[in-house]
Amino acid sequence: MKCTHCAADQAEARGGNGKCSVCGANAEVISTSPRSTQTYSYLPMGTPAWPTTIPASLTLVNTPATRVVPLTPSRRRHVRAERALPSVLLLGLLLLLPPLVGAGITYGLLRLGIEHARPTPLHTTRALDIVASDTHTTTPAPQLTADQRTPLPTATAYMLESDPDLNLSFQYPTGWTANAPDKSDVRTTVTLSSQDQGVQFAVVHYSEKTTRTLRGPDDLNQEVLSALGSNQSVAQIQPTQTLTAQPQIANQVWQQKEGLVTLTSGNVVHVNSLTVRYKQTYYNIQMYTPQDIYQEALTKYLQHILDSMHFLS
Repeated sequence: MKCTHCAADQAEARGGNGKCSVCGANAEVISTSPRSTQTYSYLPMGTPAWPTTIPASLTLVNTPATRVVPLTPSRRRHVRAERALPSVLLLGLLLLLPPLVGAGITYGLLRLGIEHARPTPLHTTRALDIVASDTHTTTPAPQLTADQRTPLPTATAYMLESDPDLNLSFQYPTGWTANAPDKSDVRTTVTLSSQDQGVQFAVVHYSEKTTRTLRGPDDLNQEVLSALGSNQSVAQIQPTQTLTAQPQIANQVWQQKEGLVTLTSGNVVHVNSLTVRYKQTYYNIQMYTPQDIYQEALTKYLQHILDSMHFLS
């Protein structure tokens, strides 16, 4: 042992007084005997010591070797092109999307406009042409009073007209001509005519699709009268006061409009248009009668046809 003050060797003794035997100083002495280098370990007995250095190389078990291929300039360009392809596709999609959406909206609006296009009413020009040709003259027919002209014959027998697509049944005088029903996806039309008196009678049943495009009975009646203006045989259309604006036909209340149509020949035709909406579809009746026999034809022929009408379903 050595004195920490004078570094003199001291003999090891148990129970010393702690003073140096040479200088007598109260100094601690340090032991010069070798110490044990054994360290405490928490590992179980026989376990190899934990490594204190990192191995120079590590060997992977059961791992196939990977071949590293160096990238050439052309290969680098190819890789960059592959990475850029998704971005190019995305950019192209973003550029094409707005025009495609706009085109779809435009197409939808056009289809909507076509679906809501207002249909042409009954082909009234055909009926008026027959009325005009029945006069057999290009000069105005003389307007005779009831006392001056020969009375119209009274109907004594009637024929039955019934059609499931028209959904109406009615009677008309024997001797009148009933044309075959004219059917389309727009409407079903049945036309009657009296060649001797020049009277025309038409019944129209509009389809559900067409009904959705119509605004109402009064509007449809007005369209029927206005459509006559496109006929070359028509010189003037004059609305008249309707005495019975809401007649009851087939147990339903109809809306009626009347007008006087002057033909280029000078003859005048009384036009009636009656419309009702029954079970979600529109029905329209059109009557064309020479003005000078209108009241008599209404009493003897037309009123009976109207009174005999009833819906099939």
